[in-house]
This record gives sequence, structure tokens and C-alpha cells, in this order.
Amino acid sequence: MLQYRYGFLCHHKAEAMAGSWPGMPVSFVRHDVQDFVIWLHPETRLEVVAHAAGDIVVLGDAYCHSGMDLQARLAGLEWSDPWPGIDDLGGRFAILFLSGASIRAANDPFGSRMVFYAPDRMAIASHSALLAGALGIERSEPVAAFMASAEYKSRTVGYLPGDLTIFSNMFALVPNNYWDGQGTHRYWPRGPMTPTSRKDFLSASMSYFEAFHPFIQARYTPVFGITGGIDSRAGFAPFADDFLGMTWTRPLKDDERPIISEIVSKLGVEHVRIDPSEYRPGEISRAAGSAGGGMRSGRRTYVEGMAKEFGGANNVFIRGYGGEILRGFPIYQKRNNVFSHTAMTYTYSTSMRGTEKGKDYLAFCHEAFEGFWRRANYDGIDRFGYKVWDLFYWEHRMGMWGASMLNEMDPTVYSMVAFNSRPLYEAGFGLTDNERLTKELLNDVVRMYSQELADIPYT
Repeated sequence: MLQYRYGFLCHHKAEAMAGSWPGMPVSFVRHDVQDFVIWLHPETRLEVVAHAAGDIVVLGDAYCHSGMDLQARLAGLEWSDPWPGIDDLGGRFAILFLSGASIRAANDPFGSRMVFYAPDRMAIASHSALLAGALGIERSEPVAAFMASAEYKSRTVGYLPGDLTIFSNMFALVPNNYWDGQGTHRYWPRGPMTPTSRKDFLSASMSYFEAFHPFIQARYTPVFGITGGIDSRAGFAPFADDFLGMTWTRPLKDDERPIISEIVSKLGVEHVRIDPSEYRPGEISRAAGSAGGGMRSGRRTYVEGMAKEFGGANNVFIRGYGGEILRGFPIYQKRNNVFSHTAMTYTYSTSMRGTEKGKDYLAFCHEAFEGFWRRANYDGIDRFGYKVWDLFYWEHRMGMWGASMLNEMDPTVYSMVAFNSRPLYEAGFGLTDNERLTKELLNDVVRMYSQELADIPYT
């Protein structure tokens, strides 16, 4: 079943399901935990760990950076404050703390396993359309009008402002926050930023891949995109030649082509080139559009090509996401203005091309980011010493758009991100600007595994 692949729905037993929902359990598998019902796509992984105070549920892929057994780590968490302990977890997952009728729901550090909620309903889901269908929530007319605007259509990257979805009064959970049925609560940062050195960062990178690499090898055949950039290269360098490579030929800059050829030649990996123009939209691209939240227009024929090449077997497509969280996103680094919902609007609008920002557009964005500010719990966030625009890039651009791109790819091939670790992010954030705000930071990660690979130019 392609629809909501690797997804889940969790609701309190007393929560009324809409009339459109009864058909779904034919394919989804039901699990009852505490006072909640969890519906899983047949391919969704489930881990339920009994705790003295309730049950801890992990939906998706999770492992411990420390190498500790996952069940032992979860069973030993302090129920009242489990958040320091889950910093040890990586992967792509949602984690639920269930006790009777109470729930706390969070996700992995990057936010790659999206969690959607409606403030007035006791239910969450992995996909906005899944939650909307289950609860009978209609599409938002104001959001539809915004997406039809010239400003939104001019965006080079299609995603909504803040944590909005295309449905009325439904939101995506912001990374580093949890939802408890009453609202959202921030659990990271918990303390002041710690200054770090390049040696500290490389040590944290090595520790990260010492856990991530064997975890992936034990479960999947990894697929990486090979481009002229540095983020994916830093992701696949620890895998040596033990992965499948692919390149989308459109769009592809001319200066990337010789770099790609040299990487493939040096590593000797199996590599395919996919031209999206050679494919027509079909069932997979339609499922991808719905899974991705319906925020992007276009034919999505690239997923048809990915399905042909990698849809079978036990593959996982690992994107280079998280790299720019570590080394800083250039446009966001130029934001020297005060951190506010108004400034968020103008930062979000840097993806617009050739269109002026109209009054209605600005009003919609300002309202969206006011709500995002509240639900992301940004009040006082600057007291920890982190660059607030780094957090905004992580939690908005990556946690909303980047994560939705993984959902979009799932009907084709399961997806994860290359850099997904709070300790690793902290090690990056603690560097001085001169050390951090350069692509050479990640090339140093490449160099730890292959001097030959690090010597190849990058764009």
C-alpha cells in the first residue's frame, strides 16, 4: 500500500473517527496501548517498552548513539523528564509516552518523522491527510488562497509559513518540542551553549557515524545521491563503497558532472542517472504528492524514476539533510535583524523570485509566524546563547520542508537523513564562525574517512 507508507495514526479510544476512516483498518494494523489505539501501515516499525509509569512507544527507526540497547535505554528513562535521555537516540522516529489517558509525543532531533496534531482533538498522525481523513477535518480555504497567490507560486522551494498544513487548525509538531494533548512544550535547549573546537566536532562526527553506519548496514541497503556538493559526500564517506549511488540529471549544473564522474570512478560504486523528464506521473507520484502534505505543485516524476531503480529490495534513500544545520545556511547567516515573527516572514520570503510581497501575503505570513512562534515556544530562546536563526533554519526549513520531502519520497523508497543527532548539532553550533561557516567543515569529515574523496573539488 503506497498511501501513507511507513505512517501511523494514534488516537484516544474515546476520540470519534470520521466516516471516511473505517475503510483504512483493512490495510493498517491496530495496536492498543494504555487508553490509546495506534494504527500502523504494515511496513511501519513498532517498539513498545514497558516502564514503571506507563508504556513508551517508538514508531519507526531508532537506535542509541552510545551503543546502548534501545529497550534498556528507554526503560531507564526518568518518566517525569525523559528528554535528556532521548538525546541519545538517532534515526527517524516518533516517540510516545503513554500512561492511562495521558500522552506526550515527540520526534527525532531533525524532525524527520513528522507528527501532525489538531489542538482540539486527542489524536496525532504521521501525515496531515491521514489525520484529516480520520478526524474529518476540512481543507483550509485561507491556506488554499495563499497557495494560489503569485507570491507563493514564485517560490523556488514550496512549503507553507510556520507549522501550517493545508487543513484547518492542524499543525506539524516543531522539532525540539513535545505535544501532550493540551499544547506544545519545548524541551531543548535545556542549558547554555558550550563552546567547542574543530577537534570536538570531528570527534562527535566520528562517534555519530560509529553508531549510524552499522545501524543502517544491519537493516538496509543505503542509497545516496552523488552530486557536486559536500553534504551528501560527508554522509556517504563513512560507508566507503558499500552503498548505491544515484544522480538526478535535471537540474544538474555543468560543473557538477566531472565531479560526479570522478567520485563514481574513485569509489567504484554502482551508480545510476535518473532523468525525471523520461517519466510520466502515475500512482506513485500521486501518492507522493499526498504524503508530502500537498504543499508543492509539479509533476514529481522524479519519484517514478526512483521507484524504477530503487523501489524494490530493502533500500533506504539517505539525503544529505542536516549538513546545513551543522555548517550554517548561507542566506540565514546574513540575517542580522532581531529575531521575531515579522523577521521570520522576510527570511521565509527569500525563496521568492521576481514577485513583490503584497499586503495580503504579508498579513497571512505574519499571522502564520505569530502562531508558529507560540507553538514552537520561542519566548526567551536567545538566553541559551545559540544563534536563533540556526534554530529557525533547523526547526522550520528542515523540520517542515525537509521532513515533508522524506514523506514525499516514502511511497517510492524509505528515506532518512544523513545527520540526525542533537549532540552532533551541539558540537557544530559551539564552533566559532570562522570554523563553522564553511563547507570545508564537512570536507574535514570526509577527510577522516578518505583523503582521496576529500581531494575531489566540491561546488
